[in-house]
Amino acid sequence: MINNNIKNNKGIILSSVLVFTMIAIPLIIALTAWFGTTLKGIRTLVQKEQSFHIAEAGIDFYKWHLDKDQDYLLGVSPLVREFYDSEGNLVGDFSINIYKESDILVAESTGSVNGQPDSSRTIRVKFSRPSYLEYAFISDSASYFREGSEVFGRVHSNGGIRFDGYAHNLISSAKDKYIDSTHEDGIEEFGVHTHYQVLDPYPPEGVPSRLDVFSAGREFPVSTIDFNSLTFDFSELKTEALSGEGLYFSESGENGYVIDLKTDGTFDLYKAMNLENSPGSCVDKMDQENWGTWSIKQNDLVKHADFVANYEIPDDQTIFLEDHVWVRGQVDDVKVTIVAATLPDVESERKNINVNNDVLYTNYDGRDSIVLIAQNNINIGLMSEDDLRIDAGLIAQNGRVGRYFYGKPGQGQSCATEEVRSQLTLYGTVISKEQFGFSYDNGTGYQTRSINYDPNLTLRLPPDAPYTSGDYRPISWEEI
Repeated sequence: MINNNIKNNKGIILSSVLVFTMIAIPLIIALTAWFGTTLKGIRTLVQKEQSFHIAEAGIDFYKWHLDKDQDYLLGVSPLVREFYDSEGNLVGDFSINIYKESDILVAESTGSVNGQPDSSRTIRVKFSRPSYLEYAFISDSASYFREGSEVFGRVHSNGGIRFDGYAHNLISSAKDKYIDSTHEDGIEEFGVHTHYQVLDPYPPEGVPSRLDVFSAGREFPVSTIDFNSLTFDFSELKTEALSGEGLYFSESGENGYVIDLKTDGTFDLYKAMNLENSPGSCVDKMDQENWGTWSIKQNDLVKHADFVANYEIPDDQTIFLEDHVWVRGQVDDVKVTIVAATLPDVESERKNINVNNDVLYTNYDGRDSIVLIAQNNINIGLMSEDDLRIDAGLIAQNGRVGRYFYGKPGQGQSCATEEVRSQLTLYGTVISKEQFGFSYDNGTGYQTRSINYDPNLTLRLPPDAPYTSGDYRPISWEEI
């Protein structure tokens, strides 16, 4: 007799096997596809990583040749080279394309693995020669940063530094020790020293760290920066402006020119007709050379300046003016160099650039750049804004960047309410042949001063910019 229970159990087992099989097969297929996709993804990632290293090898290949020949591949790239691994197996190739942006060399290297064009990766590296514009401040003379000064960027002086503010980067001097004229005891002090709260000890005592002032340290003595090599060739700049790529303006016949920059890519040019006279009790008490208010009367261009014309800003070029210049306004996606100089170079006839109103960028990502180069001084005049911001590289080739002493009521001199100002913000770099300064110990001038280094200036140097070295080095790296 057949046992029906056994038959039923066999049927149940068979049904279960069929059910599990129906479930398992799609799972196996799905898992197999997943493993295949994962393995393909891993293989692609490995190939992309290989391509990246091959692209880096292309940059290293170019850098090796660049150290020997600065014109290597310019005008003849792209260049393709095969890439072999350490065992001599051909892995792929890199393609290098070289071109120039102003004085910046740009290298684009694309790495590829053999048979895998979709895995290629490209690296872009920019190379530049080291420039003086990499500093927040450079001077050929002894320098004094008073309390209320905050500096972001490297600072160097050939003549010693007294620093009573706060520094976020390295402060250096070519002097091991010197007599600080701001300190009346006539004793030699460290090349970089501070009087903030507690005076530094005198040499040959040990140098304290003073992180409350020098957050990144101080270094002295270091090599002198050669200001002769820093100078711009004004005749060359004038020739370039006259060539038609830039703009050239001869002597105004008045007090100078006013450039009012605009965000539409143009500027209004005026002749400065009337300058503000100093009040009767406002005199040159400190016997400062070329002292004056350096201010447009009432700061009103319509009433006290003659409109010349509206001009398009020559992007990435020079505006050369053979007269004193006042600069104001704002740019948007523009790079320009403004020069005030007269030729031949006669010391008594050297020209100044004056900034009493904001000079601003719209973009702080490198698209905007202003460099002001004065044959003599860069002045902030008496009638300057109470909260003044200057986005620009400031270069006083033979003079100084700063503000004259305008006195203070009750001290034998009064120069109106503008003698005391609140806040000055500089964004760019300051290069001052002579001792600079925007404030004085009697409390006049700008009470707080923030000097900020603009790293984008090294990515776009002005025409004929002086370099600290002729060797190119990488200044930016990105994958594209």
